[in-house]
Amino acid sequence: MKNNINELREKIISNAEEEAEVLLSRAQKAKERVLKQAKEEEEKTKKEAEKRGKLLFEKDKSRIISKKKMNDKKEFFTLRKQLFELLHTDLEKKLISMLKKSKLDNWIKSCCEEVLKIEKEVSFVSGEEYIGYFRKICKGIEGLNFESEPMEAGFLIRGKDDEYDFRFSLIAGNIIKQNMKIIADKLGVTSG
Repeated sequence: MKNNINELREKIISNAEEEAEVLLSRAQKAKERVLKQAKEEEEKTKKEAEKRGKLLFEKDKSRIISKKKMNDKKEFFTLRKQLFELLHTDLEKKLISMLKKSKLDNWIKSCCEEVLKIEKEVSFVSGEEYIGYFRKICKGIEGLNFESEPMEAGFLIRGKDDEYDFRFSLIAGNIIKQNMKIIADKLGVTSG
């Protein structure tokens, strides 16, 4: 009986060991499957994260590039505007200098004569600072009456119904507008 008990015990232990090995083998396989699945999930998640990261990076990069282009364009047009404003001021000063050096005399006389052909009698209006120059230039032109008013450099010729504007600021602006493309090309500010 003792042998039977020992045999039974041996058999139970052997069965338990076999069962433990089977369970251990199954557990090991389950562990490997879980680890493999976790690794696959990790790879999939990593690839998705990289893909999202690249997409976000590209969006940010594109946004930054667009913003930079917009800022560069804004800066370009600000610079271009400043250049044209300086050119306008310089051209206006040049016209004043030419007036003072009698280099506009013939042009001013011809302006008066052309208007007088239409109007017969006109008022020549200028600022107090420059009226003396204009009186000297237009001396002897019939039908021309001189008046001074507070105004910028240049002059107006007022007829009965119309007013002809020869303010140097306006003339400088018109010269620049008419030659905008040529000026922009010369200054190197053609486009932004």
